[in-house]
Amino acid sequence: MPEKNINIQKEVQKISTFTIKEMVEFMDLANLAYLQDDKNRKGKLPIIKDLEKNKNYKFHFFGKNNIHSGIIVELPKEIFISYQGTTSKWNAATDAYGKLFKSEYLKGSIHSGFYREFNKTKNIIISKLIDIIKKDNKYLEKQKLKNPNINQIELIKNIINNFNLRITISGHSMGSALAFILAYYLTDYIGINPELIRILGIATPPVFNDIAANEYNKLLGNRTLSIIENFDPLANILSLFNMQKSLGYKTEVGNTIMIKTPEDHMTHSFGGYRLAMKKIYEEIKKNNSDYKFNINPFNKDINKYCSNEDTNENNNKLLPKLLNNDLFKELENKFIYDV
Repeated sequence: MPEKNINIQKEVQKISTFTIKEMVEFMDLANLAYLQDDKNRKGKLPIIKDLEKNKNYKFHFFGKNNIHSGIIVELPKEIFISYQGTTSKWNAATDAYGKLFKSEYLKGSIHSGFYREFNKTKNIIISKLIDIIKKDNKYLEKQKLKNPNINQIELIKNIINNFNLRITISGHSMGSALAFILAYYLTDYIGINPELIRILGIATPPVFNDIAANEYNKLLGNRTLSIIENFDPLANILSLFNMQKSLGYKTEVGNTIMIKTPEDHMTHSFGGYRLAMKKIYEEIKKNNSDYKFNINPFNKDINKYCSNEDTNENNNKLLPKLLNNDLFKELENKFIYDV
C-alpha cells in the first residue's frame, strides 16, 4: 500500500487518538509487561512500585498456569492493558503457526497461533476487569438484582458502557497481535462501545484475513495505531514477499506509522522502538515544530492529513535490505508453510 507523509504538529496533534507524548508513555508502560524471568522482574518491579506510590497507578498481572502474559494498569482516567511479546520457544512456535483459523465467535479468520494464545487468557482478563470495577459495589448489586443469572459477558459490557470506562490496549510483537484480537473481541463480540477503546501496537505482525480486518476497521480503524520500524523483518514479513493474498492476510488494519530505530538496536527490539519514539518526542519539544511521519492509512479519511507525495520508491529500496537481513533469512522457511 502506498505510504503517505503526515505532519504531527508539535506534541498535541493526534494520530488515531494518540499524541506523541501518549505514545511514549504507553510504550514505557507496555515494556513493564515483560516480566518473564527473574532478571526482568528485579529490574521492573521497583519501577512498578514507584509508579504505584507516586502516580497512584494500580498494577494487576495476568496469565495462566503460572505463566505470565501481561499487565492491567488502573490509571487516573482509564485502564491500560498490555500483553508481553515473544519470550520463549513456545511463544516462537505461536508466532510461526501462521495458518488462518475461522473464529467461532468473531467475524473472519485470525492467525491460528495468536488466536490460540488469546483464548488462554481472555476470560482471565474479563474477570480481572470485573474485579477492578467491583469498587462500585452498588452498581454491581443493582445489575445482579435485575438479573441474578447475568453472565460475565453481559456484566462487563453493561459496566464499561454505562460508566464510559476508557480502555487502552497495547503490546509489542506477539503482544501487539493479541492486543488487536482483544480489542476486536471486546467490541465485536461483547458489544463494548468502540469509542471507549483505543489500540497502540508496536511491531505488529499480520493478524487478520480480509473479512476480519474489514470488520475490525469499521469498529476500530480510526482508533488503532501501529508503530513499525522500516526494516523490521517480522512486522514486514508478508508485505516483503507480497504474500498477503497467498496466505489470506490483510495487513491494512488501523493506521500505521513507519519509524527508524537507532542503528545500535535490532530492528525488532522493543528498546529500539521506545528509544526512536522518545527521540522524536524530544525533537518536537526542542524545535517546537512539526514532525513528518511516513504513514500507511487503512482508509481515505486520514488522507486529509497527508501530502500527495507517493513514496513507493522507498519500498523498492527496502526490499533488498530486508532480504539480506540474517534474522529474516532464518525465519523465511519457518513461516511459509501449511498454506
